[in-house]
Amino acid sequence: MDPDPNSSEWNNAQWIGGGDEDLVLYSHYLSVFKLEYGMQLNQKSKSTKASFVFGANDRRLMDKDKNIQGVASGKDESYIRFELDISEVDGSESGLAKFNVYRVGYAPEDSDEMPFRSYDIPLNLINQENKYQNHTFHMACNFGLFEVFLDGWEPANKISGNDDTNPPPRGRVGFNLNPVGKGNDYISFPMVADIGFYVGEGQQAYFSNLQIKNFRTPSNALFSEGLADTDSYNGIFKGSYGK
Repeated sequence: MDPDPNSSEWNNAQWIGGGDEDLVLYSHYLSVFKLEYGMQLNQKSKSTKASFVFGANDRRLMDKDKNIQGVASGKDESYIRFELDISEVDGSESGLAKFNVYRVGYAPEDSDEMPFRSYDIPLNLINQENKYQNHTFHMACNFGLFEVFLDGWEPANKISGNDDTNPPPRGRVGFNLNPVGKGNDYISFPMVADIGFYVGEGQQAYFSNLQIKNFRTPSNALFSEGLADTDSYNGIFKGSYGK
């Protein structure tokens, strides 16, 4: 074919490739992604904590011969848990909400009692007036390095920190959840893997608009769930509200 782009031979050319409907997701293989979800704590029950869970049941963590950490976690014993905690928000300047990160079952020292990382959320993002409103969490994972934003992707909305003190490119942007290194020259953890929700006894929360997206622009959605709290909901979390 004539390589000239203005050639008439191109007149009947058609694009060969798929559209958004052809995007596929195999969550246990996806280590570079963006994830978004809405969360609203229940005011009537005075609930203060709820979590989004992902990275659960990675097959490599369920067999000690498939990881170098020497862990053999049982079903539902390995996961990442991102918790919103508004228990200290009381209208004072020091009463800040917390974004707590738990890593469980990825390394022998992991704990579901003590946060792996914990960050204060500024009052301009969560305060006494809006703590029971719906808030949207945005996260980006690049081979285990995470950045988390609240109610927008602007720098002022970032609620997580960086593990390294040196700025990029010498330093790495984000906090690291990978127990065996950071960056794409290591075995990568976590994957999206299994996802879900967690609330403690007596706590209630509503989740909405869950999306798993491509990391790179334009970040098309690979998976989405409206999580509508109606009788017509028939998605993958049917029958699992409150868990």
